[in-house]
Amino acid sequence: MKKNILYLVSALILLTVYGCKKKDGGWQTDVLLPIASTELTIGNLVGDSLVSVNADNSLNLVYKNSIFSFDFSNYLLEIPDTGVSKIFRLDSLKLPQQKFSTVFSLGALCRQMISAGGGSAFLGNTIISRHGGTLNVLALTGLSVPPTNYDASLYFKDLDLIQGWMDGWIKNGFPVAIKNLHFQVRNLTSGVVVVDDYIDSIPARDSVYRLYDLGGKHVEGSFTFEVINFDTPGSYGVPVPIDTNDLFELKFRIFGLKASSATAVFPSIDILTSTEDVTQNIPGGAKLTYIEAEEGVLHVVINSSVQEGLNLTYKLEGAYDKDGRPLVVYTFVPPAPIGALSSVNKTYDLKGYSIDLTGKFHNTFNTYTQTIAARIDSSGILRTITSSDSLRISFYLEKIKPKLIKGYAGNDTISVGPASTAFNFLGAIKSGSIGLNDVKLSLNIENGIGVNGVLNISDFTVKKGASAVSLIAPTVMNHDLSIAKATEFPYTPSNTDILLNKSNSNIKNLFELLPNNLEYAMKVYVNPSGNDGTYQDFVNSSSRLNVNLNME
Repeated sequence: MKKNILYLVSALILLTVYGCKKKDGGWQTDVLLPIASTELTIGNLVGDSLVSVNADNSLNLVYKNSIFSFDFSNYLLEIPDTGVSKIFRLDSLKLPQQKFSTVFSLGALCRQMISAGGGSAFLGNTIISRHGGTLNVLALTGLSVPPTNYDASLYFKDLDLIQGWMDGWIKNGFPVAIKNLHFQVRNLTSGVVVVDDYIDSIPARDSVYRLYDLGGKHVEGSFTFEVINFDTPGSYGVPVPIDTNDLFELKFRIFGLKASSATAVFPSIDILTSTEDVTQNIPGGAKLTYIEAEEGVLHVVINSSVQEGLNLTYKLEGAYDKDGRPLVVYTFVPPAPIGALSSVNKTYDLKGYSIDLTGKFHNTFNTYTQTIAARIDSSGILRTITSSDSLRISFYLEKIKPKLIKGYAGNDTISVGPASTAFNFLGAIKSGSIGLNDVKLSLNIENGIGVNGVLNISDFTVKKGASAVSLIAPTVMNHDLSIAKATEFPYTPSNTDILLNKSNSNIKNLFELLPNNLEYAMKVYVNPSGNDGTYQDFVNSSSRLNVNLNME
């Protein structure tokens, strides 16, 4: 055995030596010997995962690639910033109404007459003596009621009114008519008359209503009311029932006050309540009825020169977090220093809030409903406020990035390309040619938005070096291809397949080029038929339009 191996090695050495020629001091061989060997299969060209073997040992070559992916969430979910801003001035501040009254009885009037002496005293005593009976009351003149002082300084010290009214009910409960009633309301400190009125007649057991304009007047917190004169014609010779408890009543109300300047202890009052719809223009003509916010902030900016603390409440109607709690923000605005402003600047996170966009009557779209309320909680401190004092309230909805929108997504055209992508099917074959028995290509359009659409492909060209072949497919190229919408509950993207083969296109020629690059251009038409009025479109943050190429 060892001898056989030795003979074999010797033969190889001799073969090597005699197969070489010495040339220029070196050896050159004329014998070619393999130093390595392997097998090259179709799998080396396209990858084993793309090859399947049929029963007749023919091969199926399968190629899958994503040509294009468009993120609709970045396109259709663009929500502009919006907000509501109000300037509130003292001249729109409704100060609380004040009430005062003067009431005197028939008995009190008789005692006043008795105190006056003379004939009046006799009549006063006579009327009192007939209490519970009847009496023929004689005519009387020059009667009066002593002034009554009123103190409203707990509410205001003085007001310069832009507008305001005083109204009153003057009720005659006596058994005889009142004539020539003259009364006044005067500022106690300055003596300036605020109201001066004459009433010709008030029948027995009857009343009158009066309204007085206080606009442009200065009203002090302390004032006096005085009945300067009234007369009675008596009972005209007819006995009338006498009840000394019968009342003559003057009841007044000061209301509707708007001041250019006020020094007051402002009570705890609501000074502003406003519910407003704020409508946006959404790009692409979208008409949205609902959004869920993935991101966003409520930005509150308040500047106040009012020298009293204010409590503000902001509510975004129809907005709730994931736990069902409404979006309500409470803000305290400190009293402004004299001659300066107090300011508030805050932001609140809107992440996770769902927001209704149908307005306060739920019959519109793109519309936030926002309620603002401002209240003074009295500090009990006397403050001075003028018409130049103001409260600017601004609430802004900013940087809202929805996770989901519903409604009508708009009618628009999205252009895609011209663009190119690598195409590596059979890319390992660097030269030569290939003959394909058949080629079937499917363009798969995966639509992840709940919106109907149309795809129009204007260019589909494969290239290798300087060579190019464009797709010829009369029923596909430059045709509007309908795309079904995705569905909700559960969320399911739609899939639309467009089949190309050698009978309806030149697809076989495209791939026999052995291309390594694909160029394309297309347009996507969103809601091409416009708004159908159902407002059932939806787009969520994962919505994509994917165009995939599947070839066999």
